[in-house]
Amino acid sequence: MSRVALIAALFLGYAVVTGTSLAEEQPKNSPAAGKLLQAADTARQAKNYAECIVKAKEAQALPTKNAYDSFLASSLLMAAYAAQGNTTEAVPYMEQVVESPYQPAAAKGQILKYLMSYAYQQKSYEKSIAYAERVRAAGDSSEDTAVLIAQSYYLLGKYKEAMSGMESVIARAEQAGKKPSEKGLNVIWSCAVKLKDQMYSALERLDEIIELDPDLTTKRDFLDANSAYALAVSLFDIAEQKYQSEDAAARRRDAADRASNIVRRTYRRKSVEVHL
Repeated sequence: MSRVALIAALFLGYAVVTGTSLAEEQPKNSPAAGKLLQAADTARQAKNYAECIVKAKEAQALPTKNAYDSFLASSLLMAAYAAQGNTTEAVPYMEQVVESPYQPAAAKGQILKYLMSYAYQQKSYEKSIAYAERVRAAGDSSEDTAVLIAQSYYLLGKYKEAMSGMESVIARAEQAGKKPSEKGLNVIWSCAVKLKDQMYSALERLDEIIELDPDLTTKRDFLDANSAYALAVSLFDIAEQKYQSEDAAARRRDAADRASNIVRRTYRRKSVEVHL
């Protein structure tokens, strides 16, 4: 069973009951819609998903339907399309269900987390961030959710937000005595390079990346002597723009020393210097 189908099945375990089977304190279906929804649910249980879809849509089309009818119809359509493996059709009904006041609280987090991941996969990064923030508001504190938010910001070109988010992820990992992930460090490195006023942070994180993976020479597109040299040049430019001459000189020397160290460690050389 796919993840979306599993979520839909769990959700229906809470909610899909109609007519007289409802407890007294629960909302009631309208008579006409209740019959159609009962038929749709019977078809779903028999794995006749095409029939379930037909009956649920008939219930949706009734002018006399009430809000609870609409909720159950969307729930059934979500489940039927998910069971067919039709995520494209299932997701709009998931979005309706998760906004409903009748939505079971126990299912909310799982549905939001699926919608968060789906939006990210569809490159709808603003939407993935919005769902992820709701996932966190519902009590999720996982690293995966925080990383997805940071990566979404990065892909939107919001590098300061991405860098801040990933720095928080790494800080929590370090506080827990864990090594930061190379993926997280790479995001910070990339953000810092794009945000030229953060070049010093880029160098610090690059040191950590090399510690995690000493075999960087196998990564053709990651770092070479030319890029380290260019990084030092950028640092020099920033120092000259921001500091008085004596201060800038110290910054320039520091940049060259650190760039030399990166090149030496990356290429296993005993002595490398970057001269500008």
